[in-house]
Amino acid sequence: RYRDSVAVILVYASTKCREAVAFSCGLSAIGVQSKILTASDYGRGQVIPCEAVVISGTRGKGAVILSDHEAVGIPVIVIDYGYLRRVSGMASWETGHWQVGVGGLNRPPAFDCSPDRFNSLELQISRPTLGGCTIVLGQHSGDPSHGMTDGQMAAWGRAACNETGGYWRPHPDSQHIDVDAPRADGPFSEWLGRAGLVRTVCSTGGLEALIAGIPAVADMPDMASWGALSGTIHPGKNAVKSLCNRLAYGQWTLDEMRSGLAPEFVLSNMRRWNEQRPKDSI
Repeated sequence: RYRDSVAVILVYASTKCREAVAFSCGLSAIGVQSKILTASDYGRGQVIPCEAVVISGTRGKGAVILSDHEAVGIPVIVIDYGYLRRVSGMASWETGHWQVGVGGLNRPPAFDCSPDRFNSLELQISRPTLGGCTIVLGQHSGDPSHGMTDGQMAAWGRAACNETGGYWRPHPDSQHIDVDAPRADGPFSEWLGRAGLVRTVCSTGGLEALIAGIPAVADMPDMASWGALSGTIHPGKNAVKSLCNRLAYGQWTLDEMRSGLAPEFVLSNMRRWNEQRPKDSI
């Protein structure tokens, strides 16, 4: 158990927010008191003393809650779509994985983790490949991980394609963002089979590329879960495996939240979550 007695953890979310409610249920399952407060009612600076805060994403009030509590040293647990076999919409909310990190988006544990959770996903890491085209991955406009508008994403994509001679692949939810470059339409997996490099702002598509043996470059590496491995040369299978082991312990299903498994791991490691430099950093 995390502790026999602990101050309350505040969950800022709607009672209709499945992931936040699931995490709150998990806190109760391990004997930790939590209270759900409506995020939309939060006003800047209205920090209530507590052990930690939980939010779902950093859109809107989420960003304000995060910055306010981080400023006074209260840890903020952030839930969002995961990294591997991840949630990708309502249809996969119950079966997919949600990232659960401390201090912001795309913050898996910085310390080495057991390979058991990643191994259970049955994903194969490929040997590095040589040669092939460059794919420039667009991202959804307004995503808090990068904050770019339509125009900014289009300008970035145009510059990246011009620089690399790459193929433009817009995000599925921002297909209207286009640039003057050949398009990489069709299944991403098929394009990975032809690629020698993936270029993006901070998309999880870069992680998919690394797993497929293809080097990936993040122009905002600090905002990417795989940013430590960003580069034009693939870092090798061992580095990718170490990263994936950590990512697998930074994501959980709703059932794993409700059972207390996810809250137990996060709270037990919360104070050291971002302290250690991971070995896969290069």
